[in-house]
Amino acid sequence: MLLNATLVLVGGYAAGWLVERIKLPRLLGMMVFGILVGPSVFGLLSEEFLQLTPTVSMIALMTVITSSFFAIDIDVLRRSVGTVGLVGTIPGLMEGFAVLIAATLLLGFSWSQGGILGFTIAIVSPAVVVPTMIRLKEAGWGMDKGIPVISLAATNLDGIMAIILWIVFMTLELGGGDVVSAAGGVVLRIALGVVYGLVIGYLVTRAFDRYLAEMAFWFRTVLFLLLCVLVFLSSQVLPINGPIALLVFGLYFVNTTKVEMRQVGEVVKHLWAVAAIFLFVMIGAAANLDLVLRVGLVGLLIIGIGVVARIVGAYIALNLTKSGLNNHEKLFIGLSTLG
Repeated sequence: MLLNATLVLVGGYAAGWLVERIKLPRLLGMMVFGILVGPSVFGLLSEEFLQLTPTVSMIALMTVITSSFFAIDIDVLRRSVGTVGLVGTIPGLMEGFAVLIAATLLLGFSWSQGGILGFTIAIVSPAVVVPTMIRLKEAGWGMDKGIPVISLAATNLDGIMAIILWIVFMTLELGGGDVVSAAGGVVLRIALGVVYGLVIGYLVTRAFDRYLAEMAFWFRTVLFLLLCVLVFLSSQVLPINGPIALLVFGLYFVNTTKVEMRQVGEVVKHLWAVAAIFLFVMIGAAANLDLVLRVGLVGLLIIGIGVVARIVGAYIALNLTKSGLNNHEKLFIGLSTLG
């Protein structure tokens, strides 16, 4: 296991570094390296190690959500709430339903199967979007109009919509159960996650400000990370949406506490750098090349149709609100939510 982890960490970092030298995203190099060392090509990773992929994915998700606390500017979000609402719904809906129609026509899927595929593809990965937008925000690119913050916030709303519709179509596919109850259950878990995150955020903020304001940096960092893990894992025993609860908790705490948290944000950034290597290499290792080759050009065409629909949806959403963005900026936001 240790040899496997070392191979993934060192090889994934090197592959990402090499790909970045030719102006391509680091994650592309990591995923290609994962394909090469995975069972589809050289098979250098053990089955036991590959079974850890769900755990690695969960840790990476917690880490990337935590890093977003320090990037979403609440003041920018308040000014752009209408833009975020439209960009977080219309592009994802258009992509999901475009893929649904294409899959029924080109692959012979049923409407429910097409919907499952459509809203699986339409889910935006925070692991791709969040780190990129954080880098842009730190560099100051587009911050005069709050573009990175809009993309970050819209990504979270987009994911919620896609999950709700995915469950609706999955319920239909599994026998046409009570679709309203299934979708309502998801909405309820999300709402409870918001309330839970706010309550825990308020209590933790009060405790930090009153009793822990002078604590050592290392203690503050460890305690904060442990609280993030506990909030996220609460969804395993409580009827709440864990990622939403964690996001709301973190945004409330980071934006209201009097305790200095910028250094903690730097620690989280370094943790994500390590988690990202494991995540993207193991995603590549899990890729089934035989299935990709069988789907071939038709699969690529369906994905392309979805991409075009999402970009058009972003243009529509941004033209329905007074975003003040030019055409290049609108295109960028459309492309930024393709992760």
